Amino acid sequence: MQALGRHQEALAAFEEAFSHQDPKYAACIPYHLPTLVELSENLGQPVDEKWRRVAEAGAEDFAVELPVRDSLGESMRALAEMTREMPSKAEREWRQKQGGGAGGGEP
Repeated sequence: MQALGRHQEALAAFEEAFSHQDPKYAACIPYHLPTLVELSENLGQPVDEKWRRVAEAGAEDFAVELPVRDSLGESMRALAEMTREMPSKAEREWRQKQGGGAGGGEP
């Protein structure tokens, strides 16, 4: 839709899909934030504040704070960049289990 210049419809479709995020997949949130920012910018509007809590949940999964920038969109882009190479909570927990049970003296 975006390629066809139907930016409002593209944003609405993305927001509808994004609103169904399952909390167990919070590690995926930062990956999708730049798209939300881009779609909003294409309409000449800031990212809706209703997405702040979603971005904060994504940050929390990486054990970081949502970066403070001049706009929510800039904060979201910064979060996506910051977490790009970081392990998520689930990945850290998995690594701990693997390391802890591999002869490290733990049961």
